[in-house]
Amino acid sequence: MRVMEIFQEGGVSMYWILLLGLLGLAVAVVHAAITRSWSLITTVILLVLVVGIAALGMMDGRHKVENGAVGLEHEPELKARMLAQGYAEAMRPVQFAGIVFVLTGALVTVGEVRRRRGRPGDRGRDAHGKTTVAVLIVLVLVVGGGFWLLRDRQRGPDLDDATYQQLMKQEVAKAFAPAKAARDGATD
Repeated sequence: MRVMEIFQEGGVSMYWILLLGLLGLAVAVVHAAITRSWSLITTVILLVLVVGIAALGMMDGRHKVENGAVGLEHEPELKARMLAQGYAEAMRPVQFAGIVFVLTGALVTVGEVRRRRGRPGDRGRDAHGKTTVAVLIVLVLVVGGGFWLLRDRQRGPDLDDATYQQLMKQEVAKAFAPAKAARDGATD
């Protein structure tokens, strides 16, 4: 699957995640190179925005899929396939935000380790620095684990356009088969 297909599946929130995620990565690189409190605060704010946009994008995608499947109660198999594929596509913003979050979190952790090691004579700060780094690592692991748990578990095989169109033709033919049989039987 190509990157543009993933962005199309994820919707407009993917572009906001890309924009804010690249900005967050740039600020995290600055924080890793020259650690300043403003870079840490800015990176955390940008990451919170990325995670929030990902959650909203996922909810919006799921809402659109559920609205699209409203009229398919008479075809439970088609509805199930449509919901499964739609939910997989709705998870794209969360998956992309997870990648951005882990990369940015790693850079922030590097910056915090460098900042804490920059003052070697003060043992109290070293102990505090180790605690801060440990908390940041646990935070990155917990959030990364959360994204892993939220990943798409119902993912089936990807359907290309030709396969999808063929399945839709079969479903339409099956749905109209009784009416066609009644029409053909009435004309005989």
